[in-house]
Amino acid sequence: MNRPCRVLFVLMGLSLLTGGCAVTVDSKMNLVTDNTKAATLMVYREKLKFRMIGATLYVGTQDKYFFELANGGHSTISIDAGTHVLNYKIQGQLGADEVEVALEPGEVLCLLGAPSSSLSIGVGQNPTVNSKSGFYLKKTQCPTSEELSGLNG
Repeated sequence: MNRPCRVLFVLMGLSLLTGGCAVTVDSKMNLVTDNTKAATLMVYREKLKFRMIGATLYVGTQDKYFFELANGGHSTISIDAGTHVLNYKIQGQLGADEVEVALEPGEVLCLLGAPSSSLSIGVGQNPTVNSKSGFYLKKTQCPTSEELSGLNG
């Protein structure tokens, strides 16, 4: 096989591999069936200077993603109260990590998406730190509007 054909086959193979990893995001996804029992979910990423700054974090349920968060990004969505399993991943990751959250009606739940650190993995640590994506989602106090505006600055 001549060189141009080999290059073409390699490029076709790479495009098939990376095309299968594309993530579709529906930021207008409706996750509320009863407005009187809805909660609000916010996910945010701190503005980082080095680690994972180029990675886009995707968050959703049942492999249907509704958040696409760049470094320093944040999003909110209304969601039915109750227990949900959230999927999260970065672009190109096969499969997703999961975290379970429980929301009460009217509650605003905030999750921080941050790069995991191999130094923090140990006995008694949150198992989501040992993730496929290199990220974890952690329940945290909601940032103020000033803090949110500073994330993108």
